[in-house]
Amino acid sequence: MSARDWAGRLHLPTLVALAVVLAGWTLLSRRYGAYVLPAPGSIVTGFVEIVRSGEIWTHAAASLARIAVGFGLAVLLSLLMGLGAFASRTARGVVHDLLAILNSTSVFVWIVISLIWFGLSNWAPIFTTFMITLPVVASNLVEGVAAVDRRVL
Repeated sequence: MSARDWAGRLHLPTLVALAVVLAGWTLLSRRYGAYVLPAPGSIVTGFVEIVRSGEIWTHAAASLARIAVGFGLAVLLSLLMGLGAFASRTARGVVHDLLAILNSTSVFVWIVISLIWFGLSNWAPIFTTFMITLPVVASNLVEGVAAVDRRVL
C-alpha cells in the first residue's frame, strides 16, 4: 500500500487541519486567558465532569424542552398559515410575501434579536428556534396545500 493510500485512509489532511486548529486555539487561550477563550484541555475536563456528575441530562432535557416549545409553536402557526393559504387567495399572497421575508433573514439576525429582546432567559432559545423553523415548515405546508388537487377534495 502506498503512502498516498495511507494518507487517504488516515484522513491525514483532516488530522493536520485539526492539529492546526487545536494549536491555534491553545495559543489564543494562553494569549487572552480562560475567561475569553478557555483552553481545549479545560473544555474536555469540564465535559467529562458534567457527564460524570449526571448534570448533562438535566441540561439536555431543558434544552430539548425549549426546542420542542419553539418547534411546536412554529408547526402550529405554520398549520394556520397553510390553512389560510388554502382558503383564500389573498391570504396565500400575504403568506408567500411573509415567507419570502422570513426565508431571507439570517439565523444570526434572529439570535441577536432574541438576545436583545429576551436576554439570557428561556424565551431567547424558544424564539430563535421558532423563527428559524417557521419559514421552513410553513413553506413546505403551504406548497403541499397548493399541490392538493381540489377535485379530489
